[in-house]
Amino acid sequence: MNIAIDALEVNLNNKVGMGNYADNLIRSLALIDSKNDYTFYVNNLVDKDNQIKKNNFKYRKLASPTIRSFWSQCRIPLELIKNKPDLLHVPTGHKIPFNSPQHTVVTIHDLAFNKFPEYFEKSVRLRSQYFTRHAVLKAEKIIAISESTKKDIIEHYNIDAEKIEVIYHGVEPVFKSGIDKQRTEDVCSKYGINSLFVLFVGVLQPRKNISQLVSAFKQVLKSGHENMQLVIAGGKGWMYDQIFNDAKLSGISEKIVFTDYTSKQDVICLLNAAKVFVLPSLYEGFGLPILEAMACGTPVIASNVSSMQEIVQDAGILIDPYNQQEITQAILDILNNQNLADELTTKGLKLAESFTWEKTAKKTLDLYLSMLKNRK
Repeated sequence: MNIAIDALEVNLNNKVGMGNYADNLIRSLALIDSKNDYTFYVNNLVDKDNQIKKNNFKYRKLASPTIRSFWSQCRIPLELIKNKPDLLHVPTGHKIPFNSPQHTVVTIHDLAFNKFPEYFEKSVRLRSQYFTRHAVLKAEKIIAISESTKKDIIEHYNIDAEKIEVIYHGVEPVFKSGIDKQRTEDVCSKYGINSLFVLFVGVLQPRKNISQLVSAFKQVLKSGHENMQLVIAGGKGWMYDQIFNDAKLSGISEKIVFTDYTSKQDVICLLNAAKVFVLPSLYEGFGLPILEAMACGTPVIASNVSSMQEIVQDAGILIDPYNQQEITQAILDILNNQNLADELTTKGLKLAESFTWEKTAKKTLDLYLSMLKNRK
């Protein structure tokens, strides 16, 4: 079987979210599949050091602007006409070609633009809604990254549940506890972080609920933890101005560190050094930073909505993201109770071990093969 994968985002220098998903999926498929042929569509050649060197894996450079719509609706279709794969997988974005082959699978990561339209610029929201509706209706199979996302797809688009396969993300082995202390200290020093801090990791955008976290942290400082810092690690997404304004007006701006985009290696160090990891998002399609924090041995606090309660289970503290007092109390519970912190660390490490990219790749490959079998 010849499997084509839209790998546009895989080649980005600063991969986040969906780009990391596609990259880890492809690399894990390389570990488990030597029988089927894979072609990865990229708009520039992958650095030789990062190329997968297997006889059944090849990169196809397609000259194209980086505009996503042009790439998905013009450049890939031309390639599909010339070289017809048995199956096309679009793992990033929600855009599949209008004239895509019958056997197309698309990964839907979340429907935030439907759940919280006010947090998106109108043009972005309308494009996302339009192309996602086309993708879920046109694709033969849909991969949802959580049961929560599957539920959203069914509710918003009236899609048959049998068409949707839930396949979780995995945690990369590099996310682990016990990182060299000197290395973590060097990274913290680089960003002006002391040894006591609460950590958030994610792209800065309204639904991440960072302003609520700032308000909760202000109360933590007033409760006998005046030496703590709040570290916000992540690049700017969209509509982020209010986050910076709220931090500036909070009266504790000197206690807040914004790192901007942070490399994977630095994030691992920050996760190892943090006293608490908090993800107070209003909505997540999966919430991978939760598991990455657990894998690094950091106690986790996360929202009790969407996929997060599904992922956290009993290995973290779940809070109402709209309740600032609950967020504050959860942070204080961990800071003031070492036994609780140790218990969450132990449970988190065990839970994170059960989410692997090899499992993700195996289930994805099984889906590919089942589609081929149904075709025959």
